[in-house]
Amino acid sequence: MNNDEVNFDKLNETELQAIGIRNGNFINGTNNPEFPYLAVAFDELADVLAGIAEIDPLSSIQFAKEASVISQRLLELAPKAPTKDYKELMKLFSNEEIAEHLLNSVICGFLAGQLQQMVTKVLTQLEKVKCGGNNGKIH
Repeated sequence: MNNDEVNFDKLNETELQAIGIRNGNFINGTNNPEFPYLAVAFDELADVLAGIAEIDPLSSIQFAKEASVISQRLLELAPKAPTKDYKELMKLFSNEEIAEHLLNSVICGFLAGQLQQMVTKVLTQLEKVKCGGNNGKIH
């Protein structure tokens, strides 16, 4: 390893996979979830919450508000590099700090994105309920 590389030795396999997926998304312009199995669980939960919108729309609206706040705060809490100059970052932070900041950024972005997808599903279902399902009649 040369001095221009970050040492990821202290990260476990799941953490490395998440960073690798984020890097692949950046390079390829894709949007694959960094934690794919957890993303499936969030998607299932979103479906359940969307179903609740039909029964209890007010609770669903409150969920959407709360999840949006948390999503926004997670994005604000995500570590931000003081510079985009990679060599400068290597001077400012240790290998461990760079790896930790990168992982924390991936986690915050993943969770914020998952919450926003859940909000979108719930709001879409609320709109369908408001319009009477798929028949387009407003109730």
